[in-house]
Amino acid sequence: AQSSDLIAGVRFKSPLDQDEGEIYAQLWQDDYLISEIEITEFSQGEWLETILPVMVIPDPEKNYYVGYKIHSINGKLAYHDNGPQQAGKGAFFRMSGWTALPAAVNDFNFCIEAIFASQEFATVTGQIVLDGGEGNILDVAVKAGNYITHPDPSGNYLLDLKADDYLLTASLNDYNSASIDLSLDWDELLDDQNLTLTYGVAYEDDVIGLNTHLKANYPNPFNPETRIGFSLFGEKRPVTLAVYNLKGELVKTLINAELEAGDWEFVWNGADQLNRPVSSGLYLYRLDTGDFSSTRKMLLLK
Repeated sequence: AQSSDLIAGVRFKSPLDQDEGEIYAQLWQDDYLISEIEITEFSQGEWLETILPVMVIPDPEKNYYVGYKIHSINGKLAYHDNGPQQAGKGAFFRMSGWTALPAAVNDFNFCIEAIFASQEFATVTGQIVLDGGEGNILDVAVKAGNYITHPDPSGNYLLDLKADDYLLTASLNDYNSASIDLSLDWDELLDDQNLTLTYGVAYEDDVIGLNTHLKANYPNPFNPETRIGFSLFGEKRPVTLAVYNLKGELVKTLINAELEAGDWEFVWNGADQLNRPVSSGLYLYRLDTGDFSSTRKMLLLK
């Protein structure tokens, strides 16, 4: 950004579906909340871009934080990249003050970006056509890199992208996807990037409901307790569900036993193995079944 640029908005990857809670985009200067706006339309995994009601020219002597606040009982906290973490920039959360996640354990950056008033985007437009089937055109996902949009009822879409090379892809369940290679310059307008999706049911290796999976805990954030659920499929097997801190140290084993297939749920009361209350902060919970393992995050707030 240039010295005269305004911090004008926030771009981030939504951790929630709209029925899972509320999201508020925020801009902070140190411990002072400068601007906040509620996001009214979002879906999990979608990149959102919003302009804040109050903008600011950054003071080089101050620290600024852009991101979001969520109210949710079962959503994820945040999406992140594969790292490495950018020191002093990549991953912060706030309770009584700002805390950076240690890169030694969390070597990644949250999928959050500041939008500056002078920042320019290239624009791609086109039309999506469904060939056969009874698919809903509004459910088509049009993606390029981490950017995503959906067409209107007539199939027309518009996507703002940073200057770069992309594979633009349109996809919909039960349809064969279609794609176009793009090379974009700043402030370029690229029209008539039209794609046709042909109906044809494809075999999915990962069929929802037929595989062991770890669910989001609820509520999240929580105080004093939260419920952690998972589904087991197949034969009876040894199962371990445990809570760890961000250093990877064991905090509490919730279950370590052989379990039958089915839906299971366990409660963590915010205490360690000796039943001593733990401090506020981010914790990890991990499910291991021998042939399957999965880890998710949760936030204890007191």
